[in-house]
Amino acid sequence: MVRKLNEQEEKKLQSINKRILKCAKDIADMGFNVYLNSAGLSIIDSDSHDKDSQPLYDNVIMTIRVQGWDGGDW
Repeated sequence: MVRKLNEQEEKKLQSINKRILKCAKDIADMGFNVYLNSAGLSIIDSDSHDKDSQPLYDNVIMTIRVQGWDGGDW
């Protein structure tokens, strides 16, 4: 069973959420796209994949990795 957040935890996580959303907006305002993958958050200058769904790694201009965070499909 999933543990319920207490009020302090809920407020803290909502604050973190707002900061993450602000960062996402800042990146978009710079004209970049973001692609989330299991290796991190890739800032890209164009499309993430070609018409055949192949990754376009050359379009990645920066990758941000957060230690302890993981990704993938559930």
